[in-house]
Amino acid sequence: MPVSSRLADYYRDTEPKALEVFLALQHKMTGPEKIAAVFQMNEMLWELAESSVRQQYPQARDREVFLRMAGIPYARDRD
Repeated sequence: MPVSSRLADYYRDTEPKALEVFLALQHKMTGPEKIAAVFQMNEMLWELAESSVRQQYPQARDREVFLRMAGIPYARDRD
């Protein structure tokens, strides 16, 4: 599948004007700014996953939450 086709599918639910603004902002970013944005998104996703673990296991201490977070990529049962 061509890259442009994959991108079109990825952004299919985005308003054309919003996509235009988003892509213009991305284009203006420097390399270091893009890398910083990736790290910020990674941190946000980590915090979201951690809050989900804490919600599922409200009695869990920090160590247990950490271990459950570490095991997420390797979980066999995703139900």
